[in-house]
Amino acid sequence: MKKTIFTIALLAIGINVQSQSAITETSEGKVGIGTTTPRAKLHVAGNSAVWSDFAGYTGVTNNSTTPKGKKATLVITENTSGTYVSGKGGQVTYKGGLSFGEGGSGIYSVNPNPAGSGHYGDIRFHTTAWDSSTSSYYNADRMVIKLDGNVGIGTPSPEGKLNVLGAFQVGTTANYDGGVLSTSYENGSLHLNMIEYDDPVVMNFKQTLNPDYNEKIYFNKGGFGIGISDTKGFKLGVNGKVAATEVKIATYDNWADFVFAKDYSLPSLTEVENHIKEKGHLQNIPSAAEVKKEGFFLGEMDAKLLQKIEELTLYTIQQEKQLKQQSKEIEELKILVKKLVKLKE
Repeated sequence: MKKTIFTIALLAIGINVQSQSAITETSEGKVGIGTTTPRAKLHVAGNSAVWSDFAGYTGVTNNSTTPKGKKATLVITENTSGTYVSGKGGQVTYKGGLSFGEGGSGIYSVNPNPAGSGHYGDIRFHTTAWDSSTSSYYNADRMVIKLDGNVGIGTPSPEGKLNVLGAFQVGTTANYDGGVLSTSYENGSLHLNMIEYDDPVVMNFKQTLNPDYNEKIYFNKGGFGIGISDTKGFKLGVNGKVAATEVKIATYDNWADFVFAKDYSLPSLTEVENHIKEKGHLQNIPSAAEVKKEGFFLGEMDAKLLQKIEELTLYTIQQEKQLKQQSKEIEELKILVKKLVKLKE
């Protein structure tokens, strides 16, 4: 009675059982189809399919392994013969596969002949497209898992644990809220895009779980911050020390050569002394308290320091002239003294 009910159930899903001898039920409750020694509760030896009752399928698939006639909704095949053959769309001869619909997308493993080849043991995921030039479907490999565990998306030969060939995107561009990470190729250059709707984009770098080795880089409203989220409107903000072999200020309009202009009013040393006594710092140079609170602009400070150096140069020139004049006057006085000494003698 059990065998009769099971046979009716198999017929209902479209498996054509030609004789009762094709089905075996053991005393352990295991059922075999095409085998008399089932090793599981249901053991099917050979190709199998679950069929729908839709109209007949007349197309031809490249791998030619699924039966013709009706459209299969689930096909499991086993093909142990043949050699490795590269197929259209990158698909190859396979050993066993799972197809969702005749000529449809599915999963398959590569034929192990020749064993030990670079494709041996691959598990491949393919999609199906219609080729109007041949009036047939063809399967194109979209993802592969290699024997060594490498995964390729868009490539059958991944060079690392995950190899993506082509642009990729993580997240949704519906409103960019929650963030989007993607690649693109624009104007002859590869672009890595990190987009967020209204919040800062943060790159978090951790060397260990120790919080002392955790560094964040923030991108917010056009500014980059290293260890700091608010760059105060500047393009780059760094919370910490910066070392460089060379730093260049590209352009600066207010350089200090105006000190050497003929109409420049050079403060007297008395004025400089009075300002120092009153303010505690040089004129036009920020105080220590101001620098501690506000910091300073490197280009501006270099220009101000150069202004003071140029002023010192002018003071030195003036003093040199005075020294020469004084030396001349001293020599003249020496001559007069000698004359006076002779007159007394």
